[in-house]
Amino acid sequence: MPGTALLTILLLAATGCSHLSGRKGEITYICASGERPVTSYPSPETAFLEYRGGKHRLQHVRSASGARYAGENHVWWIKGSEASLFAIESDGSMGERLEVCKRSNGQ
Repeated sequence: MPGTALLTILLLAATGCSHLSGRKGEITYICASGERPVTSYPSPETAFLEYRGGKHRLQHVRSASGARYAGENHVWWIKGSEASLFAIESDGSMGERLEVCKRSNGQ
């Protein structure tokens, strides 16, 4: 949907560059568990999530608020400077929340 893609671009642009990690175009998060997932967004419809040694390709999916991306095993849901990582159940539904994270300030 063109409107959804435009909204995603605007949301990503609104996050600013102050939270980018040392690698160009990547955003680092710090989770309550101590994990430090890194995300990148090569297109409005695609996100890559580096988490616990794996790199996951996620596709943009509709959400009532924030930006949500889903892949085979995970859902990454961003709302402002916070993000949550959820597992995907065997039936395809969103399962347990694995992580609660905040965007890093580059530290």
